[in-house]
Amino acid sequence: LYFFLLQISDWKIDFTISGSTDKEGWQYAKEFKHDTPSSLILLGLALFPIPMKMPGIVQDDASTKAFHKDRRWNDYVRRRSTVATLHPVVVSGYLVVLECIHFCVSLFNDYLYTCRRCQIKTSGPWKQMPNLGLKDVSLQVDTDEEWDGPIALWAIGTNGDVVTRLGVTRACPEGTAWMHVPTDQPFQSISVGGKFRVWAVARDGSAFYRNRVSDYNRTGDTWFHIAPPSVAPLKQISAGKCSVWAIDTQMNLWYRQDITPTFPEGTKWIHVSSRVRKVSLGPQDQVWVIADQVDGARGVVCRRDGIASAKPMGKAWDKGAGGGIMHLCIRGCTKELERAPSVEDIAMATIQGSALDTKKKEDPVRPYTSSDGNALC
Repeated sequence: LYFFLLQISDWKIDFTISGSTDKEGWQYAKEFKHDTPSSLILLGLALFPIPMKMPGIVQDDASTKAFHKDRRWNDYVRRRSTVATLHPVVVSGYLVVLECIHFCVSLFNDYLYTCRRCQIKTSGPWKQMPNLGLKDVSLQVDTDEEWDGPIALWAIGTNGDVVTRLGVTRACPEGTAWMHVPTDQPFQSISVGGKFRVWAVARDGSAFYRNRVSDYNRTGDTWFHIAPPSVAPLKQISAGKCSVWAIDTQMNLWYRQDITPTFPEGTKWIHVSSRVRKVSLGPQDQVWVIADQVDGARGVVCRRDGIASAKPMGKAWDKGAGGGIMHLCIRGCTKELERAPSVEDIAMATIQGSALDTKKKEDPVRPYTSSDGNALC
């Protein structure tokens, strides 16, 4: 008994698919929705073999429109089509079954590998710190490449105690010892902003600012108590170069207004958005959040657009892709699209009643999708 076996030529990258590709044949999108693994189609071809060209991934119109050749900041997946020529070859009966199954399984595994979401793998070297359980940690954000002095590192233990790590430098990133900083109650969140500004959230939802932390006074002097918003107690806080944002227990996002050198604790909380799980500020006051729900997807990364000296709260949200994100940190992102507002700029603008720099600057990076305001869903 003899059967036809599909013999396949070498696979080649298809650069002619709709929507064009980059130089390596890739197309990018927020997520996979409509792609179908070609091994399912190939199984049928094995039963009724005909000479033809077979793409590595079957596309439909909706899928093609979602993909583009230029990789954007909110693209999480990519695809590439490969082409090979199939022609039948007469072989004995038992071989055709084995070869067909092996080929289809290997092709489907390749498809699953292509669709797998990105993940970070590290091999260290990691050094385990002394026995001290931590639930939050924050590193100073405004140290430049030439800085060789001490770097502020503050943390909160699993019991709510606040500690700072002494001796942290570029030459000794692990530091030398922990020092306890007394508090009146357990804390739950902490963040180190620019110029050693340490902000924290206590277990009762109040915010605290640590006064007079510097190169020469690593632990500061006193805690300034800052009442939470009247809506709900706070649960998480993030401090950037000169801005402070926080989230309360009802997932409301807040901005701390009027932070100046003479009044570093600011004056009041301004509500920005609702349904936000987590916020992270970068060294240039970039603001990224994890939204609870956007367009039906939960746990979506979003970036605040339009942050400038004249408008430190920004203008709108650039909505990212994907879902199921649980943690976010952009404190290592030192890229600066335009000069970030300094504390001195905000102080002068407050005194004069207007911003110093009111000339509109063109953003070299155009947002891909933006909301019309502060709403995330």
